[in-house]
Amino acid sequence: SCDYLVIAGQVWDLQDAPVLGMKLHLTGELGGYAIDQYAQTGSAIDYGKSGYEFALRGLLISSKNSLFIQLVDSEDNPYSNPYSFETFEDCQKNLIMINFKQVR
Repeated sequence: SCDYLVIAGQVWDLQDAPVLGMKLHLTGELGGYAIDQYAQTGSAIDYGKSGYEFALRGLLISSKNSLFIQLVDSEDNPYSNPYSFETFEDCQKNLIMINFKQVR
């Protein structure tokens, strides 16, 4: 729907196996609203076995370096670097796929 900005994806380990139960933290600011949300891998299997999803209603807004996504452990300690990404005010670009792959 054009009412939502969706950030979704999957997480894989070194052997390309899906990683389940990993937390993702989405933070930043979009359209004057502070964003601070969590999702868990395996909670949105429409994207794959380790799928996750954030659905931001009413925030279909163009931005650069306003939102950050990061893998964190159960106590919110960083498991990856925070990554910024671009968003678009376009119903044809309102699903942003961000996948994580373990490299070491």
